[in-house]
Amino acid sequence: MSKKESPAPLFFGTLRFRLIRAFLLTLFRLLYRFRFRGIENIPTEGAAILISNHPSYFDPMLLYILAPREIRFLTWDRPFGVPIVGWFLRHCGAIPVNLDTNDGHAFRKSIKALRQGALLGIFPEGGRTPKNENLTIKRGTARLASKLQVPIIPVQILENRRIWPPEHRLPHLWGRIEIRILPPLPSPHTETDIQQQIETLWLPTST
Repeated sequence: MSKKESPAPLFFGTLRFRLIRAFLLTLFRLLYRFRFRGIENIPTEGAAILISNHPSYFDPMLLYILAPREIRFLTWDRPFGVPIVGWFLRHCGAIPVNLDTNDGHAFRKSIKALRQGALLGIFPEGGRTPKNENLTIKRGTARLASKLQVPIIPVQILENRRIWPPEHRLPHLWGRIEIRILPPLPSPHTETDIQQQIETLWLPTST
């Protein structure tokens, strides 16, 4: 196994995870005004794709510890080479993706994960959402959903940008966090149909 390959998830649901999750949730609730809605829209089992905007560095961690089941995120490959961070990502089942290429390996790993019944987490813009605007929505989500006909659950992350914007090295220790998990998109059909649904849904991040 290469150093960037993710083994089967070993972290979610363990005692260590539950302790870290309880600590982080308590910390977030003490520091920030915290609101999380729509958890019932995440299916408790079976393959699905969770898509979200990405206004801050906190987003993957927040979704991972709040969700009722493991989310296997498609993640920028460079942090996998960082000690401790890379270990953590691999053992959370993250799938490394090269953002500078059409990464066929990541696509195949994603298909394999979905066929195994995983909940796949994707930030379709391929990076953090700029202030007051969106990046172009990449087609990978639509390709996956159309190929396997799996449900897509949209997530809107609001306000987080003020807490840890991309241009800041460290987060603010105050502010508001709001996450809305919306009902699944209508049953997927063709790649074009799904791409249009995602682009119609996508809204600039609140600041």
